[in-house]
Parts: sequence; structure tokens; C-alpha cells
Amino acid sequence: MGRRMAIGFFVFLILLTALVINAPWLLQQGYAWYYRGRVGALTPWEGSFRQRLLVLAPHPDDETLAAGGLIQKVQASGGQVFIAWMTLGDGFQWDAALLDRTLRPRPEDLRKLAERRLGEAKAAARTLGVPENHLFFLGYPDRGLLPPVPGDKP
Repeated sequence: MGRRMAIGFFVFLILLTALVINAPWLLQQGYAWYYRGRVGALTPWEGSFRQRLLVLAPHPDDETLAAGGLIQKVQASGGQVFIAWMTLGDGFQWDAALLDRTLRPRPEDLRKLAERRLGEAKAAARTLGVPENHLFFLGYPDRGLLPPVPGDKP
């Protein structure tokens, strides 16, 4: 009976792993369901939006997806917005492979991806009304940020 349970558990783990790999949207739905109620319970900001806002984004498009509405509120109330991108997301090989229609992107393909994403980030910021002199690209390599505590894994 013990061996049969171990085999069953192993098969369950394999099926679960296959599900996570092939249907990540299921996990995303669970995550969204769990946090939807928690976010709704947060009290809204009562203060003025006429202030300075610094948005720290790991990659281009994260600032728009995560803080686009807040950026617009601050801009509309006369505040200043600054955006700093940690990386350009140039290490995402699947993105480079899809854009260049190749199975194995070369280093120059990843550089082209970085340039493309930099241009897209500037265009998105321009659309949101953030002046170009308020944009900062820190240039860290994608997945190359050091852990905050030496010895920790990123």
C-alpha cells in the first residue's frame, strides 16, 4: 500500500507540474480571486495627488500596467511624475524569438529587443504626459539585479 501511495503521489506531482506549465492562467485566476477582495478592502488615498511621484519599474510596460492610472491622476492634479526602469527586459529570449521569428535569438537580437523596448517605454511615457527629462533607464541586465542581502537568492 505504501508503494502504491508513493506512485500515486508522484503521478499527481507530474500532473500538477504539467498543469502549472501548460495552464498558468489557472494559477493567475486563483491569485486574482484571492487578492480581489483584499485590494477592495483598502482605503482609498485621501491626500492630494499634487505632488511628486517616482515609479520604479522592473521592465518597460510595467509602469503603465501597474501605475498608469496613478500617473494620470498625479499629472492631472499638477504633480510631477518621474519613471525609472531597472532593466530593459532584454533577457526575455521568448520575446526576442517571437519578434524575430527565430528559434534561437542571437545576442544582437536581444540588443535589438532592448532598443525596441526602450522606444516603446518612451512612447508610453509620452502618451501618459511624462516629460522625457523625467525618464531614467538604469541599464541593469535583465535578471541581473543583485539580491538585497548578500547570500540571498534573487
